[in-house]
Parts: sequence; structure tokens; C-alpha cells
Amino acid sequence: MDRYGNHLGGQHNQHGHHGGNPPLGHHAMGASNGLNMSGLPQLNMGGMPSIGNGYDMGGYDHGNSYMNPTSYMNVPPPVMHSQSGGSGMQSLSSSATHSPMPTTSSNAPKASKAKPAAAASRKRKTPSETQSNPDAPDSPTSSKGGDENSEDPKARRRAQIAKAARKHRQRQKDELVALRDKVKDLKEQIEVLQSSEPSEHDTEIGWKQEAEQHAEIRARVDQENEFLRKTLMEQMKFIQRLQDYFTKQPLLNAPSLNKMLTSSPSMGMSAPPAPALMPPPTMPSSFFQLPTVSFRDTLQKVADEGMQMCTESIQYCQMFRAPQVPNINYLGMTVQYEVTNDAINVFSRLTIPHINFVGAADKIWDLYTSRQFHLDFPLTESYEVLDTIDNDTKYTRTILNLTLPNPDKNGNSKFKSERLHIVKRRNVGNAVYIASRSVNDDPSWPSTPSYVRRNMNIGMMLRDTMDEGRPATECMWCIKVIMDQFTDTSVVANRQDTILPNLFEVTPAFFKAMVERVQQQQ
Repeated sequence: MDRYGNHLGGQHNQHGHHGGNPPLGHHAMGASNGLNMSGLPQLNMGGMPSIGNGYDMGGYDHGNSYMNPTSYMNVPPPVMHSQSGGSGMQSLSSSATHSPMPTTSSNAPKASKAKPAAAASRKRKTPSETQSNPDAPDSPTSSKGGDENSEDPKARRRAQIAKAARKHRQRQKDELVALRDKVKDLKEQIEVLQSSEPSEHDTEIGWKQEAEQHAEIRARVDQENEFLRKTLMEQMKFIQRLQDYFTKQPLLNAPSLNKMLTSSPSMGMSAPPAPALMPPPTMPSSFFQLPTVSFRDTLQKVADEGMQMCTESIQYCQMFRAPQVPNINYLGMTVQYEVTNDAINVFSRLTIPHINFVGAADKIWDLYTSRQFHLDFPLTESYEVLDTIDNDTKYTRTILNLTLPNPDKNGNSKFKSERLHIVKRRNVGNAVYIASRSVNDDPSWPSTPSYVRRNMNIGMMLRDTMDEGRPATECMWCIKVIMDQFTDTSVVANRQDTILPNLFEVTPAFFKAMVERVQQQQ
């Protein structure tokens, strides 16, 4: 028996496992010894060697063996060590062989007190602490926390991911620093090359200066072209006026025929010729070779446009069922008017009894183109027929004295209105149309500040109708003022609040006077 009270089996081996069989009666390994406690392996399980078969336990140190119940309770469980790149478990026999065993039973209280400390040491550390401190209990390389990591692979995986992320971020930072250094180096090389070998086109100054020079040259050329264009247009207008002047008055400056016949050729010194009424204008040699369009063709075109506008206005007047203002009975006529931003329209209707429309149309045409009838009208200052293109087309000029609703800044309440109109008549079978259209671009009569012009179109339609069971003529009159560039709205007289009163001042009274003259001539 040794000093611990264990019987030695007498075998030659005192340490380790022995080849002989121990006495079965001494320290039997039954259930009474407590080896079947919870958490301990059953020795009679499959895969475990039988105690009584081939193992000599006589010389074994039972005090230090894990087979001793008292010593087993004081020994912590086997430790599982984690290896680099993986984890492995040592065998039970190896851990039992190399584990330090307590020598006395007095260590049991100390072991029981050490359990809470060991449990506290098992508290999981953060991945950074585990990676930075290899001796930490949760570190994969620590011998104290290997079994905890094996029990919690998620923590170890998180630590590995954090470590890989730190490496990746550090690698990106290193690459960024390297790239910045390289960019700085390349910039320095470019500056050195530019300073040593300057290029001809390395700056924008030269190109900008050249572009500015070209822009200045183009601006001067455009200005010259605009000046030449205006000069040419003025010359063309002047030439057109000269052509009209010599066409209408060809013999104004010609010498007297009687004087040429009575003059004696034998006279040595002849008297100087009488001065002409006006000096002959100096004209270029190519004056009569310029290709010009006849102004009469222009007048014919304007007359056709006026007839088309007259037809449209009459049709609109017939369908004018919902006026902005109710019908007005003015001077025995039904009058309507409409004002928009683009135009001002005035419509009037009247029935002429006991006359057919053809006879009434002939009489109205004669009165409308009669100089005397216009001069008899109180508001007419002058009237003349400038050109008679044919029996149904005439070019006229009228000056009217009109009134402003309110005096202007100079205190004037009167102004003069000039009308250059081409008048045309057309018989369509069941009705007769008469149209009067403004001519806005006559070179012989340019616009002057003395007169106010308006872009106007006047139309009349005469057709048969019945009045109290008797034949009669229905006469419709429409006048339209177009608010465009030919009606200068900067002038006070061309504002809409002035144009509308002027139309009521002139048109109904003039129309009524013509109808009364037609009735008197029956």
C-alpha cells in the first residue's frame, strides 16, 4: 500500500496502464463508485475497453487517475485545442495522461470556487480584442478559449470576416495613396515638359484671339451688307417713282414744239433756252434696263385680295347671330360691331325698295368713285382717282378730317386720315360685290407723319329681296380695320378706342348718303 492508501498490485509497472488484471475485489469499478454520474462516460459502453480483460490495474496510481471518483470531481473537463487552419480534439486518454492532477483532496473547495471565474472567463470578447490579443480566452490561438470557439463557430466566422474587411480597406487605402502619388508625379513631369518644350497650340489665347478677329470681320461685313441692301431698296423705290413720273407726265420738261419750228437756224447767237419747270434728274445709263414689275400688276393683286376678304366678311356678317353687343338701330340701319385684338369689324344692313340689285349696284359704283360726291361729304378734304385700270377697277386717294375722342398731348383734337384704296366691282349673277382694299406700299405715295394710315378693307354686297311683297334690294356693308404693322398703334389715332368711334363717325353716314342719292335718282 502506498502513502495514499492504495494497494499496489505487485506488478512491475507503477505508472501508466498495466498489462495484468487487477484484483477484482479491491476498488471494484461498479456503479457504486459513482462512475455512472451524469456527464461521465459509461465504461461498459461499446468501444471502451473492459476493466477486467487484459488491463492490470494493480500498480496504477489510483489517486492520480481519472478513474478515481474523488480525483475526477476536482479536475476540469478535457480541453479542446484549436489548431491553425482548423480545430481538433485530443483523445480522452491523452488529455487524462497530460492533465495536471490534484494531489490532495483539500483542493476541492478551491476548484469549486474557480468555477465562477472560469465561467466569467468564457464571456465572449469582441472580434477586435480576440484578434489583437492572442492570449485572450476567445482568441482562436489561445489555449484557454479554443473550446468556446468550437462551440460558437459564428463568432469565429465574424472575426474572420472582420479581419478580411480590415485587410481589404487597408489595401484600398494603400492603392489610393499610391495612385495619388503617381498622379502628382505625372503632373510634375507634364509641367517640366511644358516648361522645357512649349507647344505652339498649348494655350487657348491664340485661338480666342483668332476667333475674335473673325467675329469682328464678319460683323463688319454684315453691317456693310445691310447698308448696301437698304441703299438698293431706296434706289429701287426712287427709280419706280421716276418711272411713274415720266409715264404719267412724259412731256412736262420737253421744249415747246412751236418754238422749235419758229426758231431761225441762221441766227449766229441764239438766246438761251427758257428754264424748265424742274431740272431733268440724273439717271444711270442702265435705268431703262432694270427689270421692274409693273405697279398695275401689284394693284390687280391687291384688288383680288380685297374682293376675297369682302366675300368672307359678308358671309361672316350673315352668320353673325350672337354679337357681343345687341343690334343697334343707327340712322335707320341695323348695325353690329366686334372688337378683337387683331381686328375691328363693323357691319350694317339696309333695304332699298322698288329697285333691283343690278341697277342699284351701277348707281352705287358711280357714286363711290365720283370725286364730286366725295367732296360733298362733310368729312372729306380731298378725293382723286389716281389710276383707272379698267371699268371695274380704280385706284383712289382720299383725305378725311377725323376727330379724336380726347385731345392729344399737344392739345389737338383733329387729325387727317389718308386712304390709298384700290376699288373693284364684280357681278356674280345673283349679287354684286364691291370691295375697297388699302394699298400699303405705293412708292409714289410714301407714308408721312402728316397723315394717319390704317390697313382697311371695305366691302358691299347687293342682291334682290322682297319688301312688303314688292321687289327690293338688300344692301350689306362691312368694314374691317386690321391691327398689324401697317396700322401703327404707337400713334394715338390708331388706338382701338379711337378707331371704333371714327368708323361710326364716317361709315354709316357715308353709306346712308349713297342710299338716299340712289333713291332720289329712281
